[in-house]
Amino acid sequence: MRLLLINYEYPPVGGGASNATWEISRALVKLGHEPVVLTARYRHREPDTANPGIRVIEVPAIRRRKDRCNVFEMASFVLSATWRIRRLLREERIEGMIAFFSMPCGPIAWWGWRGTKVPYIVSLRGGDVPGNEPGLAWFHRLLRPLRHAVFRHSRAVVANSQSLKEASERADPFPVLVIPNGVDTDFWHPPEHRPAPPPFRFLFVGRFQEQKNLPWLIRQLSELKRLPHFPDWEIHFVGDGPQFGQIRTLCNTLGIASRAQWHRWLEHSELRQMYQQCHLLINPALYEGMSNVVLEALACGMHVAISRAAAGGEPVFSSQNVLTFDLTDTRSVFARFIITPKLAVSLESDLTWERCASEYSTLMLQNGDETTGEGRSQHEAI
Repeated sequence: MRLLLINYEYPPVGGGASNATWEISRALVKLGHEPVVLTARYRHREPDTANPGIRVIEVPAIRRRKDRCNVFEMASFVLSATWRIRRLLREERIEGMIAFFSMPCGPIAWWGWRGTKVPYIVSLRGGDVPGNEPGLAWFHRLLRPLRHAVFRHSRAVVANSQSLKEASERADPFPVLVIPNGVDTDFWHPPEHRPAPPPFRFLFVGRFQEQKNLPWLIRQLSELKRLPHFPDWEIHFVGDGPQFGQIRTLCNTLGIASRAQWHRWLEHSELRQMYQQCHLLINPALYEGMSNVVLEALACGMHVAISRAAAGGEPVFSSQNVLTFDLTDTRSVFARFIITPKLAVSLESDLTWERCASEYSTLMLQNGDETTGEGRSQHEAI
């Protein structure tokens, strides 16, 4: 099947959804499908020679930064992609579409469907669900009628976690299915030997933005210096974003700057090495879909401390490697974990990208009314 994956971000640009698009595309090739990716042009993108089965089509768009994008830059991609989508669907003989993010990519798929009747699936990722990003509340209210039209005519609306499904169903009157993210356990694997503390190495990986709740993390870590006889420790930050300067300043203000190491974004091989050398990944996010970073860390044999808001009750986060905590906890969450360490075990799960891609392709193949546009009536019967 020739499938079009629509995402305004695609490696090396973007974050978790960008990586998921790439991984699902690779898995679709392994399953015998022919994926085509429609994404925004960003400077000079090197051809992905390691994955020749993936065809990448770029359209002109405004984008100033590799790791983040504002609403107006997203809009430039929507206009450019919408202008081309119907011709692309015909020329590439596309049989189905997956739109990553209800906004901004959902309307592109919807417009393509209106002209060609090629069915599409909407893949929710997190910030595109109303209520998750307070700063986007006005945006979600303004575009609610369009979002509902996109959902109504889709083959299915899919979330990558149970908590994201529930958030979407609270916000919009449309049922949502769950297809969790995967993890490549051939690439992400435990080290033969992990350096023993001290120092105990904490790790954060992600965008420095409000959702990730980094000021809370810094305040928690600053409490460790108040504890007598506490072992030596350090915190490694991997990533970048709009709060980068603020977080570095807060580390200075709270007296932990000497314990913080800053790595910006790393290549996959470098990030794997970081997972293999550190002891505890911390995710204090205010909300989260199925985090690629957490799955990668678990696959590398790390312990993970994750907020209950980010964990969302997912079964994979109930393993003995995972500590969940309340963001209202005023005690040092990480002190409790570091003092009573548990032996980490390797991630054993069916959360593979091949399974994820197979579920998307199977869903696309299920019968739906592709001529009248009543795709939602079929989805509701799944």
